[in-house]
Amino acid sequence: MLRRPILCVLALAVGDHLLWTWSLSHAPPALAAASGLALPVLVVALLWACIVSLLRLVAARVPHRPGVERMRSIPPRGSIRLLPPVRDLSESSPGRLPRDHHGQDTPTVHSDKLAA
Repeated sequence: MLRRPILCVLALAVGDHLLWTWSLSHAPPALAAASGLALPVLVVALLWACIVSLLRLVAARVPHRPGVERMRSIPPRGSIRLLPPVRDLSESSPGRLPRDHHGQDTPTVHSDKLAA
């Protein structure tokens, strides 16, 4: 990802505008048409990049709520977390739950309902 996407889009828009103005008088009409059709798309992308940068700048200056920092400390989904060690329950201990293939305790649920 680019560090300065605004500068890149700005350079593309200015370069395309210069190519378009030059090609209107000096080049074949196909070049003028191609650069003229790309110019509005680049201007919209430039406006979008400016708006996103402005919103990031405003968000960086606004004080954060206390709960936001706690949420940022939560690891992203799919990342590896170290779990605390599982207590070893011997076979003879009463009330022992059966374990699944990951070694986690799984409670047995009895229900009169049939599975769909």
